Amino acid sequence: MLFRAIAVAILAGSVLVAVVAFDEPGAPSTAPPATGATTVDLLAVELRRCQALGPAAQDDAGCRDAWRKNRERFFRSGSLRSDRAVDPRAVSLPAYGWRPLWE
Repeated sequence: MLFRAIAVAILAGSVLVAVVAFDEPGAPSTAPPATGATTVDLLAVELRRCQALGPAAQDDAGCRDAWRKNRERFFRSGSLRSDRAVDPRAVSLPAYGWRPLWE
């Protein structure tokens, strides 16, 4: 019985330490920096419009053109989504931040 109580106390302490470690107020923010300007993927907007049209989108020339461009972008050889510039600072880290184990 004593060993069970010790095991429960160790488990509770471990959970408490984990919660405190994940909730550090000094941890760096994982949100991407605000740039002030948002980039809009016009093809994605057009594809959403076509999706909202439903079956009527088959007769829409704009939807057919958007689907063609989407297929070309998907099947294009080379790097994935090379037409989209990625800011390495804007890539979000896992929730609660990330620190290397060796620090």
